[in-house]
Amino acid sequence: NQGISLPLTDSDSGAKSSFANLKSAKLLKADAIDESDENTKNYRVTVELQYKKALTVGNGKQLWDCCMVYESPQTGWKIEGFGH
Repeated sequence: NQGISLPLTDSDSGAKSSFANLKSAKLLKADAIDESDENTKNYRVTVELQYKKALTVGNGKQLWDCCMVYESPQTGWKIEGFGH
């Protein structure tokens, strides 16, 4: 499996983990916005994010689009993309 970099984590380039700067994350809402086919689903998610240090993104409510793809019965649904 390949890792996916989530821009919402706002991590420092030298951090041990991409989640090192993320203090808390709360999912407020997830709405389906598009279904290209039965193996692809797109969602608009609203999250409340708090960071230890504001680097490029500030604390508070944010909207992100998440693209999910169904790979196989063994692996299930995976995040293909996450962004604006």
